[in-house]
Amino acid sequence: MSSADFLLSERQQKLLRALFLHGEGQFSVSDLIRIAGPRNGATQRILDSFEKAGVVTREPRGNQRLYSVNKKYPFYPELRSICLKTFGLADVISDELMKFAPNIQTAFVFGSIARGRSGRTAISTSWLWGTWIASN
Repeated sequence: MSSADFLLSERQQKLLRALFLHGEGQFSVSDLIRIAGPRNGATQRILDSFEKAGVVTREPRGNQRLYSVNKKYPFYPELRSICLKTFGLADVISDELMKFAPNIQTAFVFGSIARGRSGRTAISTSWLWGTWIASN
């Protein structure tokens, strides 16, 4: 559950998370259906509405349609910021850190992603730092 649940469905959040966390990437419809979960008709309707609104662009390549986030969308910076703060990066890191939850006191992300950059190089130049509590 995220603080954006009142605004976006879980399926919409999963799609936007994939698109915004991998801002340079392109996704086929089948990739996005796998990410969003079953019911490909619902996913396709969401993609159509995102495309109509200008949030994503669609590029035909052979018999595939590839979707990517539209960085020219007027509200791109704000929407990206909302996504990363509410259900994007924080959820991904939180899910991974839950394995170690009893031993983690605090955790911070800094580097390229924390400064609002995206893409493969941003991920490789970001760090997670925290306080570890030794277990007995």
